Amino acid sequence: MSGGADLLLGTLAWHEHRTPDAAAWAGTPPSGLERLVAYEGCAIWLARRLAELGIHPPEPFRARLEKRAKDDLARNLMVDGAAGRVLDVLAALDVPHVFLKGMAWRLRTGIPYAGARPLRDVDVLVPETRARQVWDVLVAEGYTPVLPAGHGFVIEHHLPALFAPGGASVELHTSASHGGRAADSWNRVWPGARPAELEGRGTRVPAMTEMAWHALEHAVYDGTAGFRLRRWLDFAVALRSGEPIRWEEMTARLGAGEIPDATAARAWLGAAARLAGRTVPGEALGSVPPFDLRRTLRWRLAVLSRRPPGSRVAIPLLEEGTRSALGWPVSPSAAGTSRYVRARHRLAAVAARAWYHCWRASSAR
Repeated sequence: MSGGADLLLGTLAWHEHRTPDAAAWAGTPPSGLERLVAYEGCAIWLARRLAELGIHPPEPFRARLEKRAKDDLARNLMVDGAAGRVLDVLAALDVPHVFLKGMAWRLRTGIPYAGARPLRDVDVLVPETRARQVWDVLVAEGYTPVLPAGHGFVIEHHLPALFAPGGASVELHTSASHGGRAADSWNRVWPGARPAELEGRGTRVPAMTEMAWHALEHAVYDGTAGFRLRRWLDFAVALRSGEPIRWEEMTARLGAGEIPDATAARAWLGAAARLAGRTVPGEALGSVPPFDLRRTLRWRLAVLSRRPPGSRVAIPLLEEGTRSALGWPVSPSAAGTSRYVRARHRLAAVAARAWYHCWRASSAR
């Protein structure tokens, strides 16, 4: 079972002096490997790596992998279209802007694998004083709020998300970070932003230091969802891009508490470095060991070989395996739910955590 997780990780990781095991790929893929690829969001990445290395998995695994990769690429093209329509509005209103996160990587066309992550939405940073104007124009043109009025959620770094015609969502950011003042974030990102092109028109994306920082910060803020391969891809690409990253700035931000859980951030960063086959300055990592990506992928494969990722059994098992690896407590019950629901959630989480520890003990023998 663990061989499938090791095979996936060994294929995706960039090692200068190690070649992935083509013979292992020629055999029957382990049960659950397709589900693991889907859960990790790495179908485009894996399909490109296998093609680049000249490795041909057997049918029907290969056909299904290529179909998933094509579906993800088709979704990315739809997001590109939504970004183009947003760019039309920004240009008409003469609003300075910087595309962020996945869309920014899509626009880094000269960097290998920069566009290999599946996208869900368009993230664009605009000055706080112009954000509502842009939001109102988009609504007038048929964009609809993702959440209804009075939903109760407070999001400080972007306006309420909008559904674009076609299904992609758009987030107008007033800050590129979860914390801090909007003006400070704009003054950090805008001066060093680099020119880029979207559908033949000019736009801007952050400098590589900001791209790397956003990948790290948003992954950790997203909790266990940020500890999947598709999120590590961004930072691995940044490390292999050859563009300079101001590590002293990254280290200073970690030390200043811009990411509240700096330990998880450093563990995440260490895993990204291993995946990229690159080194990260010790000051940035501190004494925190890298997140154990290999063991976590083995656990996820063990779960997914028996249950689909969205099942009631798999969800707490996958969640608690990651939380335990990070040293986080058992996941809390959702606020606002009934006592019965909270108790059931707690029981499922505790049982999942115990199951993970049993698996870890048995696999260590």
